[in-house]
Amino acid sequence: MGEIHNKSISFRKIFGDAISLYKKYYKEVIFFSILISLYNVVDQEVFAKHLYKDSFIILWSGFFMLSLVITTIFYSAATWYIHNHLSGSDISLSDSFRQSLQRVVPVSVSIVLLGVMLFAGFVAFIIPAIFVLVIFNQAYYFVLLKGAGVKEAFSESRKVTKGNRLKILAIVGFSFLPFILLSMLFGQSYPVLALQLLSVIPTSFEIVLSYVLWLSLTRISLASK
Repeated sequence: MGEIHNKSISFRKIFGDAISLYKKYYKEVIFFSILISLYNVVDQEVFAKHLYKDSFIILWSGFFMLSLVITTIFYSAATWYIHNHLSGSDISLSDSFRQSLQRVVPVSVSIVLLGVMLFAGFVAFIIPAIFVLVIFNQAYYFVLLKGAGVKEAFSESRKVTKGNRLKILAIVGFSFLPFILLSMLFGQSYPVLALQLLSVIPTSFEIVLSYVLWLSLTRISLASK
């Protein structure tokens, strides 16, 4: 995709750009985040309580894949919407859903593969798993936004994260922090619906922050041949 010229990313710029972008598109990303949260409620209150525990492993795996695909569609649609508008394409929310659906299979495959690699890393030792996440978590965007194949996307993610992995780890950790705090503070006392609704704002900002991180990495790391 290009010749690699890695430079150091800037925390200040990434968070500043993310906040500016969030202010501009907060209505749209909150809309998608509400869809994600509502589906998570259905998943936890209906599927998990009444279907998963009594299902055979094959059926359980099917429900898991269904949940992965649906949440991926919502998350990807939000990312598509922002990306296209920044690129000068005034697409609608429904258009972003359609574009998300067109890439849902390879995107889901890339997420599953990353999950398998993370699991293998945790089995081996927790530190390798963390760095697997840092090195390869940008593959999702190459598959979704650049139309890359899964193998190529993982290779590109490895290249663009080189030299910035500790900073990426800090940004990823920050994006997960609100969810950890919500779970610690309200996980045992609040109903699932309330907890998911409390997660709407952190989820919507995480969508923007993660996209800005990828944009920053590719802008400073990839030069046209």
